[in-house]
Amino acid sequence: MNALSILLLAMIVVVTAVMVFRLHAFLALMAAAIVVTLLTSYESVFLSTLQTTSGCVITSQDNTLTLQTPPKWKTGSSQFVVLPPASLTHIPKDLETISLQFKGGSLYEHSPETSPPDLNSLIIPIDQYAQAKSLASQSGISRIADGFGQTAMKIGILIAMASVLGRCLLISGSAQVIVDTIRKVCGEKQTPIALVISSFFLAIPLFFDTVFLLLLPLAKAMSLQTGKDYVKNVLAIVAGGTLAHSLIPPTPGPLLIAAELQIPLPVMFLTGMAIGSIGIVAGYLYVLWANRSLDIPLREDLSLSNTSSSTQITNRPPFWLAVLPLLLPLVFLGTDFLWPHLTDRSPMMFSSSLTPIIEFWGDKNIALTVSAFVAFFTMWSMPGMTKERSSEHVQSALSEGGTVLLITCAGGALGTVIQQTNIAGALIESFPVINSGPGLLTLAFLVTMVIRVAQGSATVAMITAVGIFAPIASTIVLPFHPVYLAMAIGCGSKPLPWMNDSGFWVVGKMSGFTEKETLQTFSVLLTIMGIVAFFVTLIASRIVPLI
Repeated sequence: MNALSILLLAMIVVVTAVMVFRLHAFLALMAAAIVVTLLTSYESVFLSTLQTTSGCVITSQDNTLTLQTPPKWKTGSSQFVVLPPASLTHIPKDLETISLQFKGGSLYEHSPETSPPDLNSLIIPIDQYAQAKSLASQSGISRIADGFGQTAMKIGILIAMASVLGRCLLISGSAQVIVDTIRKVCGEKQTPIALVISSFFLAIPLFFDTVFLLLLPLAKAMSLQTGKDYVKNVLAIVAGGTLAHSLIPPTPGPLLIAAELQIPLPVMFLTGMAIGSIGIVAGYLYVLWANRSLDIPLREDLSLSNTSSSTQITNRPPFWLAVLPLLLPLVFLGTDFLWPHLTDRSPMMFSSSLTPIIEFWGDKNIALTVSAFVAFFTMWSMPGMTKERSSEHVQSALSEGGTVLLITCAGGALGTVIQQTNIAGALIESFPVINSGPGLLTLAFLVTMVIRVAQGSATVAMITAVGIFAPIASTIVLPFHPVYLAMAIGCGSKPLPWMNDSGFWVVGKMSGFTEKETLQTFSVLLTIMGIVAFFVTLIASRIVPLI
């Protein structure tokens, strides 16, 4: 069974499990991963592993070879295994080994005692060849467990600490302080703008559902006071929060994408902020149109007094302390990212002896852990907060984060075994346009969108899509920074949300919108923002490739 057929079947399994049998997303993803491993051949696992570690012979003249190599190919003299072109779908038992000496650029010199390899042969480092054989010999469940564990290793601590950070910001009143400050700066007449800005920044550490429930009482209160603009106030929250959820870490989707594509978190954060901001502007223009065109009143209900407990807090922290947990990771990660450039340019001013200290505090796990502890102690120092209550809040946050982590790791496991079907080679063969930058971004956007529409979860769509496109990105030479591929995947998780999306029901039911009204507002808004942000990504990848 070919890789594209296996991918399609995996999507069908996830959609059927979630929508027909109402299984938890974790079980649906694990079921799909098992199906994929049962249908994946030894050769597919072997060849998929070699995609990111092997070079291909382009020319051969005398003792000199020209190789097309992956971006992270190691230079130097070493032993290599030669896989002839005729063997690319079947692995012979006995393969020739040669010794190559790196000469510069894409040129390698081989020993005159051995015959030159044929054109289009794969040249594989001997240690990578042994690792590929070992992986292909493992059982399917071992490969699933390995993918699950690798994902947990990359983002497990981050998701746990982000959950604690978000809950402590909420309980301590820090989130409300940030909202009130932004609203005061913008002014009462610009409350929708304040809602957009507040939801955008709060959706970075908090889940979108939490941000929406936090800000909805303010939107309802303003509409009750003025008797108008209810659609604008509600959709302003959605416009600000939803793109941050898919483009900016430390939310789970962007975190995993950054880890899989080896993108520094400051680069992911700043690029997501820039592209997300433009998408939000486009979304807000639709919000203004929808507010004029759609007559949706504030329908009386009891949710106004029950949607947020943080508004009951009387002793809130000062603004500097409320925003400190959000700024600390930026400072730590940003310093670590810039430090090598600073020491290179000004070695007298920036001592290299500080590098180990900068690297320690600039580690993403340490940075977010420190931020979570600052938020915790802010909550813990509140008047009336007991040790028991603070412990309960942290336990609740970790329980919620644990569920998210299980889903994310299951998605990572599914992405790993999908990679091992040699999906990268199948896509490159079926869609030659993928070798171009715009073609790769467009296909990544479309595939993510299809997965999102099929099963409803933006996070699941993102972690599945990055499993498909990460090996492609490491195989070809990208004409831009891989952060643009991350942005294309994130943008693809936005369009066409409908009844299988939990956010659809949270926004619709809590706002008092009917299903038709939610489709006209929430669904259309997310589609516009996702498409606009994707086109901005395409343009930026050409104008500012960041390489």
